[in-house]
Amino acid sequence: MMAALGLEPAAEDGGGDAPAVAEDTASRVQEPRDRVREALAALDAPATAARIQRSTGLATHQIRRALQSLRAEGEVTTTLRAGRRLYAVKTSRSRAG
Repeated sequence: MMAALGLEPAAEDGGGDAPAVAEDTASRVQEPRDRVREALAALDAPATAARIQRSTGLATHQIRRALQSLRAEGEVTTTLRAGRRLYAVKTSRSRAG
């Protein structure tokens, strides 16, 4: 039926845009995480999201996601919310590196 419509399966053209989309998504996640990691290395702990934002220029939601990812990787011990401020506390491993 696809041939009758003049359409070809995506597998014949290399799988469509899926690899490019996955690569773009990964880079959009990785870059903010790397920038937050660098900012945390330069800032004294605990660092507020506002200080990280001034240092990196990232939006608050990007910082929050990056901190969650770093916490999952063990580079940030905890994130605390005090009022409207978000704090990140580095682990001793991230300070040493």
